[in-house]
Amino acid sequence: MKRIKNRKFLSLVDKLNRNTNSKENMLSKFQQEKNYIIVFPVKSKYNKSLLNLFNSLKGIQRNYKEFKYTDRSYNTKLNDNIELNKQKDKISIKSKSNSLQAISNTAIQISYLKSLVNTLTNIDIICSLKKGDFYSDIYFKSIDPLYNTLDYYEKKKYIKDVKLKSIDIFNKQQFYKKYNYSTKDFKKSNLDHIFTGNLPITLGMLKVYSDILSINLIYKNITNSSQYMNGFNKNRVTIIIYEANDKIYTLRRKGTFLRGLELKNFLKFEHKPIKEILEKMKINEVQNTARMLNISTKKPGRVNKINKTKDEVIREILT
Repeated sequence: MKRIKNRKFLSLVDKLNRNTNSKENMLSKFQQEKNYIIVFPVKSKYNKSLLNLFNSLKGIQRNYKEFKYTDRSYNTKLNDNIELNKQKDKISIKSKSNSLQAISNTAIQISYLKSLVNTLTNIDIICSLKKGDFYSDIYFKSIDPLYNTLDYYEKKKYIKDVKLKSIDIFNKQQFYKKYNYSTKDFKKSNLDHIFTGNLPITLGMLKVYSDILSINLIYKNITNSSQYMNGFNKNRVTIIIYEANDKIYTLRRKGTFLRGLELKNFLKFEHKPIKEILEKMKINEVQNTARMLNISTKKPGRVNKINKTKDEVIREILT
């Protein structure tokens, strides 16, 4: 059986699994076999073999909730000033309209996720409230079924350990330069401060986890199209994150991982791009298409790499 040769991942697993006897199993063909599960045990009570840990799960139930709108009455005392009351009514109607629109958009989004779930096997939609380090929380809920069994303090310890090892790998192996990060993603000093202090990360910082673990990361919210956070490889484990109002969602497969190849009908990454459409796109949209096709948007500059022009990226996409 062929083993992966990913030193940064081996080091990460070795650090976070010092209390488990299943390290050999955990290092086995991470990106090749679909029955591999990432597990980062925290306390001695989780000191079992990987197989026992996995078999101990009774099954992961969906924990998302349907969005229902409850009309709230606005009790406004009558006022002799008719104009003032009219103004209040306008504000109230506008406020209700905005709330209804936001909830309607969310319902549509969840419905869309459900339709995606129906086309795949053994997939659940899971969510987190947008409180604390919710990006890290939803990320590890997606790839580690045991993470959800930990209590609040154990989860904080889990995420802290991952961040400390990740920032060590990130700096020592010069990921900022290697993976073409820029201040549009985050400032390197901010990343150091947040990861070492175990503070809530930003959306751009999710890419750090994914680049270290060689995972596809795709982000979408209510208003935008799918955003490829890193170069997409259809054979990799793939995490899709949806953000809507006060909750954030992801997909999780029971027992195995979700792979990019299974999402080809949903993401349409095998469709041939049309030149006329690409030319009408904004530069950031063309760059996103390039990442979907795993095409670099950077080229060598005098000192550091610089962005390719829109025309240069389009030519590579169509080649």
